[in-house]
Amino acid sequence: TAVQSIDSAVSGSSYSTDISDPSILTANVTDGATEGNYSVLVSDVGAYSTSISSSTWQDPSGAAKTYQLVVGGQTYNVTPTDNSAASVASAINSQEGNLVQATVVNVGSQSTPDYRLSLQSNTLNANPVDLQLNGSSLQKQQVTGRPAQYQVNGSGVTVTSNTDTVTISPGLTVTMLASSSTAVNVTLTRSSTALGSALSNFANAYNAAVDVVAGQRGQSGGA
Repeated sequence: TAVQSIDSAVSGSSYSTDISDPSILTANVTDGATEGNYSVLVSDVGAYSTSISSSTWQDPSGAAKTYQLVVGGQTYNVTPTDNSAASVASAINSQEGNLVQATVVNVGSQSTPDYRLSLQSNTLNANPVDLQLNGSSLQKQQVTGRPAQYQVNGSGVTVTSNTDTVTISPGLTVTMLASSSTAVNVTLTRSSTALGSALSNFANAYNAAVDVVAGQRGQSGGA
């Protein structure tokens, strides 16, 4: 409708976003954003802690075991439907997917596969991610995570974040993709053409409605 067109013309989707280096970050605009120039210096994009099975995954015989997922010193019991790597990964993702992401990878060849379980933290910090069975670790630690660090508009204030997506202004979020020694400029502009067209359509719709109402008046109204 004409009213919905006006709403769209002033919403976040009406903005045009120009990013000086899209390989460093991307931007998302929602309602409440303000036209202008923003700069973000991503001094450290951060890293997620990762680990991988220390040897080829072996399916323990018998009934499904209860595994212990250890994240940042906290232990979470995970019970799969069976002891296969795929089942254990699925159980981790469904039961504790807010903490880590589990995948099964083949580090061997097609003729001689070597399946292992890989874990990645969902948070940018140094907490290790481990999988244990009966108190023994099944994993080899790979990457020690670290938080992201960035500055906005040359403030000189370094912000530390445990996520790669941050809000730098009301209605404007950026997702950091890589570190950079120089700031990335983000320019928001709103299309005046879209708003003008929406207002014109609204005026036309209003005038048409007035004509219809006027036609219903008088002796021949509605005939």
